Amino acid sequence: MLRFWPAMQRLLASKGATPALHAVEKFTHLCRTAIHLDAAVSSSRHANDIYRVRLAELPEDIDIHRGSHGFFFEYVCADLNCLKRIVGERYQTLSCFGVDRQQLIQFVVAEGLIGIDRVVPVGKALDIGVIWDGYDLVGTLSRVISDR
Repeated sequence: MLRFWPAMQRLLASKGATPALHAVEKFTHLCRTAIHLDAAVSSSRHANDIYRVRLAELPEDIDIHRGSHGFFFEYVCADLNCLKRIVGERYQTLSCFGVDRQQLIQFVVAEGLIGIDRVVPVGKALDIGVIWDGYDLVGTLSRVISDR
């Protein structure tokens, strides 16, 4: 955690000023979160680039509270078992930073976490490849024309 936020702040700052619309959306989302998410215990802001909401517990429905444009939820846990309660079919990608990616992959496979098809470094979640969400895109989107 000590390296992640400064690195994220530097990355976002290198991209220029946060558009005013994004800053307003993040602040509005922060207000909604304070009202609707009981697990939210504190928040911090890094300029208008990053909004962080600290969670006392990891709600099973955390996926419906997702943020965008630099809005993050934080939950500190002793081990990866906390993920078993929340990960479902709607999950696709697990992003990681500062942890062993292979260890995460082994955990996902061993625990049968339905929905996670990829484990990638932070910043690579939207990179698309030939395999996406567990599907072979070329095979799925191709048609074979035969002369027989």
